[in-house]
Amino acid sequence: MGVAEVWEFVLKALAVVGGIGVVAGAVSAFVAKFFADRSIERHKAELAQETETHKLSLRKKELLFGKQIDAASEFITLHQQLRPQYSHPDKDWDEACSEVVDEFSKVENKLNAYLAKYGAVLSAQRSGATSSGAQRQRRYISLPVLTRRMETIGKR
Repeated sequence: MGVAEVWEFVLKALAVVGGIGVVAGAVSAFVAKFFADRSIERHKAELAQETETHKLSLRKKELLFGKQIDAASEFITLHQQLRPQYSHPDKDWDEACSEVVDEFSKVENKLNAYLAKYGAVLSAQRSGATSSGAQRQRRYISLPVLTRRMETIGKR
């Protein structure tokens, strides 16, 4: 065996090893791409589902915010309606207090109607609920107690 034959054998061996390496590289690249594509598709599906969830959440928040804006504008209108009106310059404190007391049932009815319409969109703090989210608490003051309080305020 001569030097030329040794070199020929070495080159053929390298060609065979290189060919096998190329084939192995191609197979591994195909397998890696296959699994990577599957992983990417699964991740895309998860992100699409998460995106839809966020879209629904934003739509709900948008509707709630719109209702809160309606409730706020209605409250401003209600406040303007319930505010005591100036009627004549000679009105004294007792007359003003008696007018306010006479209007309590109308005011209560209007406020109850407002709460019935917008109570669901009002925050817990503004609707009178406790901080723990328990039942709403209302404070009722009897008419004689209220009248006495207004008289003491008027005397100050």
